[in-house]
Amino acid sequence: MFGVILSDDFDPVVDMEGTKLLREKLKAQKYIVVQPVQPASGTWRQETMTEDDEYVLNPTV
Repeated sequence: MFGVILSDDFDPVVDMEGTKLLREKLKAQKYIVVQPVQPASGTWRQETMTEDDEYVLNPTV
């Protein structure tokens, strides 16, 4: 199970302590769903976005 806590900064950084606590909490839970662990596991971008669309990680609008 993945779990990462990021700061709210314009250019986010990993909150190492928060991430550690989140991962400990996640390990204690049981999950039935399949967790994708490889690139391009999801299909939303391919199904929804066109060649003219741009995915913006940190939009400033």
